[in-house]
Amino acid sequence: MIRFDPMTDADFQMYLRKVIPEYAPEYVHAGSWHPDEAMTRARDQFQRLFSRGPQTPNQTLYTVWDAEKN
Repeated sequence: MIRFDPMTDADFQMYLRKVIPEYAPEYVHAGSWHPDEAMTRARDQFQRLFSRGPQTPNQTLYTVWDAEKN
């Protein structure tokens, strides 16, 4: 069983620390970004998409939990 909780600011920051280093190399691999700029561009994209973190209007972010473990 899984549980969905509204994402908190702390959860969002943890998510960014994980997702940005995974996201940036995908654009490098696709030839869209140079490796020297990839991390900065990835951070900029997430900042634009989620300008107010989990409180960004018209966005709904959840933290997904294994309900049996948490």
